[in-house]
Amino acid sequence: MIHYPFLHTQFHKDSRILILGSFPSVSSRKLGFYYQHPQNRFWKVLYRIFSQQMPYDTNTTKLDIILPCTQFGNPKKYLFATSQCIDSQSTIAQQKAFLQIHNIVLWDIIKSCEIIGSSDTSIKNIIPNDIRTLLAQTNIDIIALNGNKAGKIFAKIYHHTIDHAKDTHFYRILTPKNHAYTLKPNLKIFLLPSTSPANARFGLENLIESWCIIATKK
Repeated sequence: MIHYPFLHTQFHKDSRILILGSFPSVSSRKLGFYYQHPQNRFWKVLYRIFSQQMPYDTNTTKLDIILPCTQFGNPKKYLFATSQCIDSQSTIAQQKAFLQIHNIVLWDIIKSCEIIGSSDTSIKNIIPNDIRTLLAQTNIDIIALNGNKAGKIFAKIYHHTIDHAKDTHFYRILTPKNHAYTLKPNLKIFLLPSTSPANARFGLENLIESWCIIATKK
């Protein structure tokens, strides 16, 4: 049985968006933070949908330091030259700052489970995290489920129904099976295509088109 290796990201009363995966990958468990597999498109998608430039680029020797900015404006930046690879902890610090600016909380549905490597299909004997308490402590009104596995687990635990895909944007909506299963009034729950590299069906632009729903629902 593998137990959850780290907590949800920092939240506050004004947190608005909760993004839930299934369970951290081996890379994320090793580095102690979310979506750290180098081929996962999660952070690229998030920065794009919130119109903010990536603060790091591991393919260059330069590091863009992004300052806090308005949601729809172009961020101001300072460009620093560096001769060393970007340290993973520096990258994670930038990601945490981004989440705070945009009132986003990251967590996963599963607290502990049996899993082989990073394979979602191998997950069994699930014990869930306490998502209800987190919702009660914040103004979160959007939940984004990253991938079908997260969506199916969430729907089963919280007695929700997964609707059909909407238009051509490939996001789906979850609704409680009846009023008794409502987690929070006016809560919107979206099932979005996985940002994992295993989801070869969706290229980066397709993911951005789908995920932008959480940036526009204000």
